[in-house]
Amino acid sequence: MNLLDLVNGTEAVLADTDIPAGRLGEVRLVLGDNNTLVMGEKTIDLTIPSGSESGLKIKINKDLLAGVTYKLIVDFDAAKSIVKAGNSGTYNLKPVIRANMEAQTGAISGSISPVEEGVVVYAIINDDSVSTYSNDEGMFLISALEANTYTVIAINATDTASAEGIDVIVGEVSDVGILSFE
Repeated sequence: MNLLDLVNGTEAVLADTDIPAGRLGEVRLVLGDNNTLVMGEKTIDLTIPSGSESGLKIKINKDLLAGVTYKLIVDFDAAKSIVKAGNSGTYNLKPVIRANMEAQTGAISGSISPVEEGVVVYAIINDDSVSTYSNDEGMFLISALEANTYTVIAINATDTASAEGIDVIVGEVSDVGILSFE
């Protein structure tokens, strides 16, 4: 991968995985052994003084909420990361990386009363909907919603309960409270 191609908003996906909610302390980025610097017509091998086997620890130290989709932005500063090693004509790769968690979506949570497992709960916007089921405690979470205003409807075998005007904000979980069946 040519890191100089990743400028002006151009990105590359390095991984796509689910991470449980909670505190994310750090991630480890393992670089391969084939790191080079091209200067004119010459390709120079880059040495990683700390080695490429243990990887680079990138400190994150952020709390991640359940139901919110995050993107970890890793910004590699090429100008600061390539260091000439004395007068030998060799270069070292000492990565200077800035990392930040960027929330991409929001979520809606709430509960059903009376407590009932398996109630279908919909988040509706225009002609589109996303659904989930309540758990054995009557709670629900609808994840990965784009920022917008939703109507939430819960449907059990005999009744419906709803809440309108639920604003979903990126990086937040909007709590609708209790949806009560009468």
